[in-house]
Parts: sequence; C-alpha cells; structure tokens
Amino acid sequence: MQDIEAHEEARFSEIGGYDERYFNLDKCYEADETEAERLSLALQLWEGWEDSRNHDWGYYPGVEQKDWPIIARQIYQGIVEKWEPDRMRDNFLFNPPPPPPRVSLWQHIKNRLSSSSADT
Repeated sequence: MQDIEAHEEARFSEIGGYDERYFNLDKCYEADETEAERLSLALQLWEGWEDSRNHDWGYYPGVEQKDWPIIARQIYQGIVEKWEPDRMRDNFLFNPPPPPPRVSLWQHIKNRLSSSSADT
C-alpha cells in the first residue's frame, strides 16, 4: 500500500526496494502452496513495477504508468481475500494483450501505393 501511495504522489523512486534474498517462499510452499503462489505474484508485481519505472513505464505491453497502482490494489486484495492465483493474474501484467498482427513488406507497399493513388 505504501508503494501505491508513493506512485500516486509521483514519488516513483520509493516504489519497491524489497530484497528478494529476504523472501524465501519454500517454507510457505510447504505450509500453503496457494498462499505462496499469491505472495509470489506480489513479488513479481513489485519486480515488474520497479522494472517498468526504470524503463520509463514502457516495458510491459498494455500496462501504462497509471495502471500500476490499480494492478497493485488487485494483487493486495487477492492476498487479503485469499483469491485463487488465476484470478490475481487477470490483468495485463500477467496476461498481456496479444501483439498486433504482423504486416508483410508486400502489404506495406500495397497499402502505401493504394493511399498514394487515393491522394491524387
């Protein structure tokens, strides 16, 4: 929640800062595999959030700067309410939109020629 507040107040350098060496989910997996998966998603969110911040918010397709606090709230709610992990993955961070279809060079040429002839 502190990272959400920092993000919304444009204190981006404060986002993240966890040290993954301190997070060992092995014992958690032994006790509750689903809870460990939820916590793993939270760690992935943090890592992605920091990574995106460090790359001018353009590193994750479909996730813009303004989207990170929304996704963070979703992950937080999923942990608190003990959602199934698949429900927590229902966002563009974990399920990015498909890339646009590739257009062949020949199609680019045809499109360019057809738009040029329409202009004359």
